[in-house]
Amino acid sequence: MNANKWTSIAVVSILAVFVGVVTIVRFTRRAPAVIHAPSISATNKITRVEPGYRAQSPPPIVASDKEIDKAVASMTVKSIYKSYRTAVVSGNKSLQVRLWNVLYPDRMAAAAFADEDAKNAKTEDDRRIAREISDSLRR
Repeated sequence: MNANKWTSIAVVSILAVFVGVVTIVRFTRRAPAVIHAPSISATNKITRVEPGYRAQSPPPIVASDKEIDKAVASMTVKSIYKSYRTAVVSGNKSLQVRLWNVLYPDRMAAAAFADEDAKNAKTEDDRRIAREISDSLRR
């Protein structure tokens, strides 16, 4: 009986090792690698950049001194106009008078900014205030 017992244990062990080896081989076998070559149209769209390549920026646009002075003057008037508008809305009379004296020489340019504000106003109150300021600047 002992011999039959050891024989059956040996047979079962050999079968277990065989099944284990078959399982390992089956699941570790890799599928063949398939390499798809890119089509000709795909390779035409690829841009290859060499290491260290730096794109060249376009040459800077240089404005003339006259253009720069005009832009600075326009932005100065716009800034003062915005301050004047804030003084009008807040009811600050002393600031309104001081800013009016500064705006007076360029009041037509400031009136143009007021017209632009009236055109772009989101509420009727903003539109009304911008029109009042524009009218006062044109007098």
